[in-house]
Amino acid sequence: MLATTLVLCVLSFSGAHNIWPIPRSIALGDDLQKLSAEVITESSSERLARCIQKYNFKSSTAHGDSYSSIVVNVKNDDETLSQSTDTSFSIDANINSIVTISSLTPYGACYGLDVLSQLVSTSDDGSLLLPSTISIEDAPSYNHRGFMIDTGRRFVPLDVIFSNLDAMFMSRLNVLHLHFADWCRYAIESKAFPALTANLVDDQAGHYTLEEVSKMISYANDRGIRVMPEVDLPGHGTWGLPLMETGDLKFCTSSYPFSILDDGNNVSVETLKTLISEVAEVFGEEELFHIGADETATNDDEGCTMANIKGIEGKVFNHIIDSKKTPVGWEEVRRG
Repeated sequence: MLATTLVLCVLSFSGAHNIWPIPRSIALGDDLQKLSAEVITESSSERLARCIQKYNFKSSTAHGDSYSSIVVNVKNDDETLSQSTDTSFSIDANINSIVTISSLTPYGACYGLDVLSQLVSTSDDGSLLLPSTISIEDAPSYNHRGFMIDTGRRFVPLDVIFSNLDAMFMSRLNVLHLHFADWCRYAIESKAFPALTANLVDDQAGHYTLEEVSKMISYANDRGIRVMPEVDLPGHGTWGLPLMETGDLKFCTSSYPFSILDDGNNVSVETLKTLISEVAEVFGEEELFHIGADETATNDDEGCTMANIKGIEGKVFNHIIDSKKTPVGWEEVRRG
């Protein structure tokens, strides 16, 4: 359903020349030229190689004057994904039968290939066609172009995650915000605290193994998408109730939003530090670590004072920084 919604948005808002998203600048020739081309690149990027395999620009009916080569020039083969990764690209084609895609990174090149594929049409005899001249330049307006999936409330199967990642790539979204810990579950296998997923049944059923998380991240990264984890705390802490039973987490409210208590013996803080370190390792190179920090509840009689809430949030934030990550929270963090 989520992927279908994204695809419908793509189809509904396609702009000039049926390209989505609409490039910053575009100029196309009025005539059409046949296309039967191989993609050629000197790039050693394995991710770009896998991207190239998704597109077929060959046609058995094209002969005579036709585009015969698509040359992909990448300035830097570094596949590191970060907030500053450059995904700009340009496409140029004229009467010399060569289409040239130029980019600074493999991810910009993959965007360029996707845009080029949208320009391809088919003639009555089955030949592939491209505009006789092409000049396109594009770059994103924002470094962070996110889409959140809340699998902490409603479990989303891995194949549906993959479908959404495909739709995100089509829309040039580059951050999957994986909100995996909330009301119903902690949705990722934990080696440190296996009790978190040991008894997820009925409405709470469903979680990802570490192998599945690795597949999710790899699938996303191939599409230039980073995966940002969110463990919502200290409010929305229902996911941690199994650890209350084992004595590893303390709570200071007995009903929603089940705020986690900064107890005097650091039981909760040490557990959260262990979980955060585990998640940080699982999500590897991702710079951002989201802790929610929204909709916390004060209950002075049970220890949930505003000072206690801010205290546990501050300790968690500092641990994230010590883990070489950047802490992120919802808007309440700015107001706090």
